[in-house]
Amino acid sequence: VSDVVISDVSPYAYQVYCNVSDDVAVKSVRVAVWTEKNGQDDLKWVDAAVKDNTASAIIYLGDHNYEEGIYHTHIYAYDYSGKQTGVAASDTAIDYTAPELAETQFVKKNHSRFVIGGKVEDMISGVDRIEIRTVWPGGEVTEKAVITGNNWEYAFNFTDHQAGSGYYYIYITAYDKAGNSNYN
Repeated sequence: VSDVVISDVSPYAYQVYCNVSDDVAVKSVRVAVWTEKNGQDDLKWVDAAVKDNTASAIIYLGDHNYEEGIYHTHIYAYDYSGKQTGVAASDTAIDYTAPELAETQFVKKNHSRFVIGGKVEDMISGVDRIEIRTVWPGGEVTEKAVITGNNWEYAFNFTDHQAGSGYYYIYITAYDKAGNSNYN
């Protein structure tokens, strides 16, 4: 078993592919899957389809109650003489929860710029980015905040955007690595 790839991860399923070979012939390939929560209480075995030297299997998350968190995937190949070999695939994060934004506030403001910041957290797949959309009379811009650990900060310089006086509307959206988003 080699070259394991996990792809097409969705809220409903993911696909497992790998190369399999044997000095005689591969009889079958089975995939063991369970979630990290509560150990192997939801262990399921899936028979993979084998064509040429490629095995593939679809892992249905419904078999694991659509549980959010880390999924462990092990692939086992069996030959006709009863030998088996197995490998562990990279863990797969299933994340339905958007990142949390907290403690958003103005850090600094004066006649030439304002700085806002706060905290952001995503416990499963991790924070990917924070986008700040600033709208003012005569313009708008969307830029990324700087993230350091669980803290983020964004500086808006009036002269960089030829922005003048008036009301400024600030829209903050946090995205995690699974594509979930949250705004305030």
